[in-house]
Amino acid sequence: LLIKTAPPILCPRFWVQYKMIYFSIHIIFCVLTEMIFFEFLSEIINKFFSLESRAPFVMDFENFVFSIINAPIAEKVIFRKWTSDFLKKRTKYYNIIQALIFALCHRYFIQKIYTFISGIFLGNVKDKKGNIWLCIYLHMLFNITGIYLKDFYLGFIDSIIKVLNMENNLLFMTIVLIIMFILHTAGFIWSLKKIGKGFYKLF
Repeated sequence: LLIKTAPPILCPRFWVQYKMIYFSIHIIFCVLTEMIFFEFLSEIINKFFSLESRAPFVMDFENFVFSIINAPIAEKVIFRKWTSDFLKKRTKYYNIIQALIFALCHRYFIQKIYTFISGIFLGNVKDKKGNIWLCIYLHMLFNITGIYLKDFYLGFIDSIIKVLNMENNLLFMTIVLIIMFILHTAGFIWSLKKIGKGFYKLF
């Protein structure tokens, strides 16, 4: 059934119909904004509580296939299709519950927070657009941005800072961090207006 209902993702009409450009931009800015906010949050929490350190991600072929292909498809079918459809018939809080279950299936504390938020978002995408493949694509893009593009992006910023010989200047680094957060948040809000309202509602 999933294969039979798969839309032509490479078809321009599909991209126009589902505002794929704006959704894609929103996911990228979402990841970049979360990256700064939750890294800062984890540093604060670690000052008071000893959180489990996250193991470094190894970018090999096996992890690529799992994180970019297998996990988005499996998780969207399990949580956004089976779980959500089952709960929807029984409670109006179905989107919160499926997002919470989705978050609890992840290992690290900070990871549980942002996967809960993404679970709410993708659950509403499924409800509003009625297309599981759109959710799968967005989850793939989320993982690609968070795992791969993020390192290239941060490496680029880091190289500029090193060229300016400012890597040991705390004030300069703080200013750069604030500017990045403001720009990312602005992109997040702008793209959210483009895709429409209600994608982060709880119920």
